[in-house]
Amino acid sequence: MPDCLNLEIAGINCAITADGLKIVQHADPAYQHFFRTDGIRSSDIDITIRTDIMPDTLGMNKIFDSGESWSLFRAGRDYFLIFQPPVFNTPYLTARMDHTLTQITIYCSEHLINHTGERTTVSNPVQYPLDQIILMHYLAQTQGALIHAAGMDMDGSGYIFPGQSGAGKSTLARQFFGRKDFN
Repeated sequence: MPDCLNLEIAGINCAITADGLKIVQHADPAYQHFFRTDGIRSSDIDITIRTDIMPDTLGMNKIFDSGESWSLFRAGRDYFLIFQPPVFNTPYLTARMDHTLTQITIYCSEHLINHTGERTTVSNPVQYPLDQIILMHYLAQTQGALIHAAGMDMDGSGYIFPGQSGAGKSTLARQFFGRKDFN
């Protein structure tokens, strides 16, 4: 288990470190292609995982509430993402982000900390929906965008099928596979 994970999505490199803890990578195979171990370049976003006391949002300005599991607060020039699904009485994760979204501190609750004998590890919290929220806001500041879509290459041309979850993007892309006129 590494002291630092390097996650690269869309050419954006996130260096993830933890205060004296080893980080356990995702079991989700969808993320495995995004972890970098070869020729790590400088990071665009530095993420530090901490396991001490989470910041208190009392007195902060709430600027968004998903209505389900997370809320966004602002204090000065910093933003705070609070993840608290209805099954939890307290937040299981708080992410403090500077206004440029290049420095992020993630405070993890006990739900992400693993104690095995004398060894303590932390599960990598940079996964859905936190990864998408970070990338969406980072790209918005750098003239980019995050699009929920399926894509494919046909005869050297790229095709993107954007849409909300369940709209049929993947089904449409799969219909092209196996066709004789599809390369």
